[in-house]
Amino acid sequence: AAAFPPPYRQTAITTYLVSSDLAKFFSPPHLPLLRFSIHGPLERLPPRPDSVFLAHPSNMNNGGSRHEIIWRAVVTDEFTYAVTAEGEHRLWANTDGYQEKNLLGDPAHSETRKRLWSRLDRWMDEAERPFYDNWFARAAEDEVASWNAEHGFEEHGADRTVGRSAVFDMSASRPD
Repeated sequence: AAAFPPPYRQTAITTYLVSSDLAKFFSPPHLPLLRFSIHGPLERLPPRPDSVFLAHPSNMNNGGSRHEIIWRAVVTDEFTYAVTAEGEHRLWANTDGYQEKNLLGDPAHSETRKRLWSRLDRWMDEAERPFYDNWFARAAEDEVASWNAEHGFEEHGADRTVGRSAVFDMSASRPD
């Protein structure tokens, strides 16, 4: 293991050897996660996460909605697993650099799919579901009315409860 000298002081100017939290996740496991300050030595960063949650928002491939995310995914060291409202979307081995081979149909990955679905569901509890709770509580009335109209509840205007039934439900994507 690498030895890290004690930090001298905190500074306002810090350069990261990795550019973001997501990049830290994808750094090679044999390299320590380090932060370099121009006024001090290297410091150890927090532990590497077990996974990363991704949500792909796009109004280009989701019927033009400003509100809908078209897929959610969990990325681990070994796999990327994505689901949509219609069901499971993709399972890629992260050694497949171009994500060419979808492993969803491979019976050897049945337990992997179940494990990753459970981790993705926990990420939804930690990240996305609280976001929607907050959004419905605080969004401007015209935004709530727009959400409701996009999801077939136009007659309910800015009702903050009726549109909740249209929030992403992972049940259709649960692996057998």
